[in-house]
Amino acid sequence: MVVRGNQFMVEITPEEAHAMGKEGYVWSGHTHPGVDFNVLQPSAGDYAILNQFQQDNSSIYNSAGQYLIFERTEPYV
Repeated sequence: MVVRGNQFMVEITPEEAHAMGKEGYVWSGHTHPGVDFNVLQPSAGDYAILNQFQQDNSSIYNSAGQYLIFERTEPYV
């Protein structure tokens, strides 16, 4: 499934994300606009979505095609 967000976020509620994770979906990756490596840093929301999907890692891509695989750093909530 491909989910398109707006210029600020992907509009998936925590409840929707949790339900999708229970159905077997994974948060395989998403983009952050920009070409610098620093835009690849995960946000608090990026970590939160991993908790909702109950998975350990995902990837962030920038506009230049570079990517970073980030890992969950706190226990599942």
